[in-house]
Amino acid sequence: MRALTPINASRAEAGNDGRVVAAVLGNGILRMNSSFFVGIAPVVIILSWGAAASASDGDVEAGKRLSLNICGACHIVVPDQPLPPILNPPATSFSVIANRPSTTADSLRRYIAKLHPKTTGPREMPDPELSDDQVTDVASFVLTLRKAK
Repeated sequence: MRALTPINASRAEAGNDGRVVAAVLGNGILRMNSSFFVGIAPVVIILSWGAAASASDGDVEAGKRLSLNICGACHIVVPDQPLPPILNPPATSFSVIANRPSTTADSLRRYIAKLHPKTTGPREMPDPELSDDQVTDVASFVLTLRKAK
């Protein structure tokens, strides 16, 4: 970018055609002309669409592994899981959870990620301490257990 000397601006950015597209005024306010928005809008839309799409598209196999290793101690994750739950009777099976009409990727993520700091009894779900990506992976796996209607 070439140097500019805009009036009342402490810093400015020029587009390829040399016109000022953004300027930081002396009072810290960012001022942009409309060509900036026309050029950046498609990029913002594409990036935000990708973020929204990836929010519900986790790694199903990773979610299954995490579920069997962490959740399988209390839940029936899959009917043929290698080890039965130690909780007797087990917590709600993942298949039942997946087939509830209210179950969505967002509702699963919210519940799994919710802190459960005051586990007071054996029937209370402890905090699984998963990263955001792991929560998304588990939620994506659970939704694969939904029966076709």
